[in-house]
Amino acid sequence: MTIKELAEELHVSPATISLALNGKPGVSDAVRQRIIDKAREYNYYPSRQSYNRKKRFTIRFIVHKESLHSSVVTNISFYSLVLEGLEDAAKNQNFNTLVSHLQEGPEAVTQLAELVNGADGIIFFGTEMDEASPLCSELVRIDREVCPVIVLDTRLHHTGLDCLVNDNYGGAYSAIKYLLNAGHRRIGYFSATGTSVRNFGERADGVTHAVAACPDAELVTVPMRFSTKEAHDAVYEWAKDKPVEALPTAFFADSDILAFGAIQAFSRLGLRVPEDISVLGYDDMPECELFLPALSTIHVAKRTMGREALHLITRRIRERTEPASGRTLWAPPLVITVKTMLKERSSVAEKK
Repeated sequence: MTIKELAEELHVSPATISLALNGKPGVSDAVRQRIIDKAREYNYYPSRQSYNRKKRFTIRFIVHKESLHSSVVTNISFYSLVLEGLEDAAKNQNFNTLVSHLQEGPEAVTQLAELVNGADGIIFFGTEMDEASPLCSELVRIDREVCPVIVLDTRLHHTGLDCLVNDNYGGAYSAIKYLLNAGHRRIGYFSATGTSVRNFGERADGVTHAVAACPDAELVTVPMRFSTKEAHDAVYEWAKDKPVEALPTAFFADSDILAFGAIQAFSRLGLRVPEDISVLGYDDMPECELFLPALSTIHVAKRTMGREALHLITRRIRERTEPASGRTLWAPPLVITVKTMLKERSSVAEKK
């Protein structure tokens, strides 16, 4: 809705609309309130052109790491693809995008406060964020007192912050259903351990519930740390003394990283994928198409997450800067879940 259309709806002049929404004198309290209420009803904002002319906004994209040699964030290309989507969405808008890395530690809260200087919005890539971390409290303070904050790739239940995540539970559930539909009944699960990543817990729930829904299915869990080498070593040690008949016929891995290591271990043991054993990953890393065999996996729409994060932070900035009688329009926090999809390649075969 334009200011002219809003004026016609209320039978006042566009100048009156401008005075009322900017908190300026010349409008009675009753008319001002009527205009504010109608603007809220129609979700009215100033036009994009005038909004962009007013200020060039700065978005700070912060990549959080649990430690210096973080085993999840540094081992996958996830955040870089999310960032590509965000920057692609920002191309035709008046935004600066600044990228920073923040490591958990004694100085992290101070460093975060410094990174916020000059930012109009924060997009916080928090895959490894622990909700008990002091950084969570600082993010809440920043969101309330400084500028809007959106947390990406983890669901923080008790903070009141906007969160944008992929459907970990649904993705893992659909992975197991796919293997079951291919005729597999004894299914292995390469489970990532030793991290604070909440996503893996949600995937584990999806796996166990999908298996429980099939009366004749059996789940065999193989825990391992999050790296291709450690996955290779764990699978090799676990499987080396077992005859192929004793192994599950198909495996689902918490990440492509684990699936790569597992396939290498199976090859070392003389087992063929998918002829002897099927393997399904999660994430759809670019390397999946180059691996032999090409890895079937659960695709996470990483660029879509970046684009949606940019759209949401834009909306939050506008909500806070809309000049409605000098008051900020409050909006409830959102948890946006981006659905996953199966990407079939060559590493899964039907059970004969």
